[in-house]
Amino acid sequence: ILFICHFTIDMFVGIWPIYKSLGELDMVRAGMIAMVGGIFGNMLQIVFGLYGDCGFRKLFILIGTLLMSAGCFYPYTQNYGLLLFLVFSVYLGSSAFHPSATGSVAMLTKTKKGLAISSFISGGAIGFAFSQVIYKKTFLIFNSRTLILLILPIVSFILVWLIDFKENKKFKNI
Repeated sequence: ILFICHFTIDMFVGIWPIYKSLGELDMVRAGMIAMVGGIFGNMLQIVFGLYGDCGFRKLFILIGTLLMSAGCFYPYTQNYGLLLFLVFSVYLGSSAFHPSATGSVAMLTKTKKGLAISSFISGGAIGFAFSQVIYKKTFLIFNSRTLILLILPIVSFILVWLIDFKENKKFKNI
């Protein structure tokens, strides 16, 4: 389940570089949006990691899957302020997700942590690698109506919601 979520999260992180071209945005403004969203969103990973270790892992994984879905809404505005908000939401969702999900994966096993974490990481790498192809095809096939991509975060959210983090000692927080 966390492999699927990581695929989805990193797929949405990889959308902005292709969207700025598809949306015919000013490259300087688009670059500034990516820089500001990335810096401030990713700086908060420390905070999410700290509180994730205090018992909020599932909550942050759920929040992450919701926030990163903001990437579906890029084509619905040309307002650079709103685009900054959407990009920041994607990075914030990624930052909420990564520390908690990685911590949860690491707790799945005592002897094969490397295999568990590398499998989890591969989900994100595959999602990032295919993000621009998936987004561009969706954008073109559905005439820039990319809300169909909301299926991925909705499925991810439901799957995580169904995991019982509290009862499973492997997910018990420190």
